[in-house]
Amino acid sequence: MIYLLLQIITLLILTFLTYYTCHFFYLYFKYKHIPGHITIFPSIIDSYLHNDIFLGYFYQKALQNFIQNPSHNIIKLHFGIEIYFIIAKDKKLIKNLLINKQKTINKGNLLRPVAIFGENIFSADSSNNQIWKKHRKICNPIFSLNEHLKYVFKVTMEENENMLQFWNKIYNTRDNIPHDNIPLDNIPVDNTTRDNNNVTFSRVDITKEFKSLTLSIIHRVAFNYNIEIFNKNIEHRDKLHEWINILLFGLMLHFALPHWFFNWFSFFGFFKKFKESKESFKKNALQMIEKNFYYYKNYYKNNDTNKEEGENNKEINKEINKEENKHVDILSLLLKHNLEEHLNNQDCNNHFTNKESSNNKSDTTTTKKETTTNKENKEEMSIDEILSAMFIFLFAGFETSSSALTFMFRMLVKYPEIQKKIQLEIDQEFNNLNNTEITFEMICERLPYLDAFIKEVFRFKSIIGAIGRQVLEREKVGDYIFEKGTNLVISSFAHHYFTKDGKLNFNPDRFLKSQLLSQQQPVTASSFLNTTNATNTNGVDSPTTPFTPMTPLTPTRDYNNKSASCFNIDFNEDDILPFSIGPRDCIGKRMALLEIKTTLVHLLKDYNLMVPKGLEKEQDEIKETYIISRVTDKPFLIDFIKRK
Repeated sequence: MIYLLLQIITLLILTFLTYYTCHFFYLYFKYKHIPGHITIFPSIIDSYLHNDIFLGYFYQKALQNFIQNPSHNIIKLHFGIEIYFIIAKDKKLIKNLLINKQKTINKGNLLRPVAIFGENIFSADSSNNQIWKKHRKICNPIFSLNEHLKYVFKVTMEENENMLQFWNKIYNTRDNIPHDNIPLDNIPVDNTTRDNNNVTFSRVDITKEFKSLTLSIIHRVAFNYNIEIFNKNIEHRDKLHEWINILLFGLMLHFALPHWFFNWFSFFGFFKKFKESKESFKKNALQMIEKNFYYYKNYYKNNDTNKEEGENNKEINKEINKEENKHVDILSLLLKHNLEEHLNNQDCNNHFTNKESSNNKSDTTTTKKETTTNKENKEEMSIDEILSAMFIFLFAGFETSSSALTFMFRMLVKYPEIQKKIQLEIDQEFNNLNNTEITFEMICERLPYLDAFIKEVFRFKSIIGAIGRQVLEREKVGDYIFEKGTNLVISSFAHHYFTKDGKLNFNPDRFLKSQLLSQQQPVTASSFLNTTNATNTNGVDSPTTPFTPMTPLTPTRDYNNKSASCFNIDFNEDDILPFSIGPRDCIGKRMALLEIKTTLVHLLKDYNLMVPKGLEKEQDEIKETYIISRVTDKPFLIDFIKRK
């Protein structure tokens, strides 16, 4: 019996190896005319043999092959029986794929694993998917509303203040100041009063802290829910991080393992924790939905009351109107839209019903058709759809933003002359203004050098390394024809290397308008240190050697009348893809840019940033790779030194 079982197992293994080998050579000969990387090993094994995580290895291999084949804009990565066709370097081809070929080249089932609570705006294929179209139509105006963006700005400013207060408790200690060659009198720290105006924060783990910041912001701006990550102790913060990390890792595993695997092993180890984390999210999300739904149900009920009940509802109406401006988070706006749509449908149906009773048979037939059409065009979202939307807004809204902020602050300490240039621009624009006097419009419309810096970090440290697509019908792409089911990857990681011939040279000036560039005065590393002897200050502003400010930038537009979309990324001009382009671009890109820029201004206005003394080499050697977004194997640490 055992011998027979071994024979069956051996036969199955030989059958699989035969199929694997034949399919590998079939793909090899079919696409041998396209240059690229070829290995008989599966992608996971090949990346493991090269001591890297698959995504990071995948992006690096794509870039290497584009460098080795400079005349090609399409290369292949062939791993065993998997094959991917990578596109970069050709702006026209990328625009054609992401904008013009939506019907034949789309997401297909590539991102189906993300839909762990059901289809959503991120996972759904948009070539012929009513869910995606409905979600996009409902959500797009919400994410573009000025009132919502102003709320994002307000929350970001408040959470930055909360974060600094939290830092006061865990990073502000006189015994832990790493710059021991600076007299402590030059670094005003008051550990008794814990005053934010007089502190230095030592060895701040920005990887962890910016994750806390963006996690708190997205909960407030998306769900009107305060997780109080900065208001409690470190254990509370770490518990929230553990919960979110379990969900993130489980989400990643959904791409590698079948769905049934999670159900079968949900009582063991990590899979049990993942199930519990999912249930915790669902429970909290449903509570948020119920709370907001109750608010709007009362709101509309109050507006629809008859005259006899009017007097009794005046106070309720007054309170609701007073609170209305607080409900501009995404969930509230979605539920508000849902109820408005529901009431509109009811009104239409009542209208059609009344019409039917008074008209002749011909009119009745027409009315029924109109009623059917109205139901087909119904744009309400079900509770399950809202739940799935909440899940994807949470992860898309915090993970990429925290990663972007982490690498931006890392580049600021790596290039101190650029840091000082940005601070000079902030000082010039916001001279003598405290944080409460800085407005949403000021952040959106000013600081062109900071805008250029943000774009250059997006180019140099691509936060998301690729945009996946699947061929839905036989289609010609560039010089090649691809069959249905072929996987195409627009590699932003590789494309950004060649953008504006930037390669490995970090220089924000490449994104400045020529008229603005001519007004910039060079700032050297020694001037950043505010002294002729750089070894004596280590980043503390010195009142004895003032900077020569940049020539004031001539405004090209009226700051008070410009729309909130003025700070945007234009692929035609900037040639970078941090948020993709076309109908499937990131719906929250304006929110993310506003959050990032506001945080940079808030912290750079008051603090100089430096690598902790003695950790320069260790920080430079930190390894970077990709899991979902760009990550590091160790945290980046920064000293925040109060500017005088």
